Amino acid sequence: VAAAAAALVVVGAGVGAGVASLEDGPPEGPPGTLGALEQVAVVGEPAGVDADLAVVAHTWGTETVLDVAGLPVGGAYRVVLVGEDGAEAGSGSFLGSEGPVECRLNAALLREDVDRLVVLDAADAVVMTADLPPV
Repeated sequence: VAAAAAALVVVGAGVGAGVASLEDGPPEGPPGTLGALEQVAVVGEPAGVDADLAVVAHTWGTETVLDVAGLPVGGAYRVVLVGEDGAEAGSGSFLGSEGPVECRLNAALLREDVDRLVVLDAADAVVMTADLPPV
């Protein structure tokens, strides 16, 4: 019983430490800082659309954080990251919804190699873009 109680104390301490690190929030820093949420300016939002875009640099690629409202319900959209050399990496796709769309998508392209983020519709027409600052 004493060993089980000691194990619970150790597990509880580990959980408490994990919660404390979550409360600290993501790291901050200049563009390309690993794990930092980097807001990017949206260009060409269609009328009636409200979009906030951000990226997060990771060791495995670049995460896109998307919060968009006002796109046609049921419309299919995909997010593409464009590299310095023009190469494209698909980050993911989503459907327009009656409510805000909040999603996180990932691409196998390192942040320092990303120049631009593009949202395309089902016909591959550009819906909106964001130029990213160099890293």
